Amino acid sequence: MRSLFFALFIFFTISAAWALNPEPASPVITETDSEAVDILPVGARLLGEHEENGVLATAWLYRTPPGQENEFPFLLFIRFIGTENNILVEKGLVAYKIEAGDGSREMARKMNFKNGYFVAGLSSMSRVSQTLLIGSKLEDEKKRQYRFSLQ
Repeated sequence: MRSLFFALFIFFTISAAWALNPEPASPVITETDSEAVDILPVGARLLGEHEENGVLATAWLYRTPPGQENEFPFLLFIRFIGTENNILVEKGLVAYKIEAGDGSREMARKMNFKNGYFVAGLSSMSRVSQTLLIGSKLEDEKKRQYRFSLQ
């Protein structure tokens, strides 16, 4: 009798616990979680693509519309994709410099990763020939340098 009582006690305890929480909690998935949001503005100008040591870098420059300018009238977007596996590179250190036609260079400025792109603001652009220099040390710890014309 005692074992029957104990078995019923265990059965009802488990049943009550199951009734309170019948399934394990699952994460709430929203539309934005399941689909990546592309932050590249529609009017961004493609600067080009350059492959270096197994990673393809694609660069865009976006001019902020008049009236919406903040501290940075230009935005720079860089996307890195592995050429062997076609996987987006999301981690690493990335910085840019602008080189003038006379060979002088600005100080390097860090770019931040956001929604698939390394992004940075540019405070001004000159009308003379300039080259955008991108330095990176990505997930694989290899250093890479890329060059894009800003003409």
